Amino acid sequence: MGKLRNIFHQPDGTTVPEMLRSYRAVRRRLPDLRRNAGSESLFEVSIFKDLTVAALVEREKIIEERPQPS
Repeated sequence: MGKLRNIFHQPDGTTVPEMLRSYRAVRRRLPDLRRNAGSESLFEVSIFKDLTVAALVEREKIIEERPQPS
């Protein structure tokens, strides 16, 4: 969660529930990310970069799904 929180540290008003939603989405993708990276550890460069990209993708989805101001 700390890594995702660092990514979300932007002036877009991301809420804690949004961060948790993103975290859960990325966590569900971990088996595929590990398999694709050929890594068991989350702290190797290749998988860490993939995790970062996955978190950014989830963040963008959340921002796009927000209700637009009237």
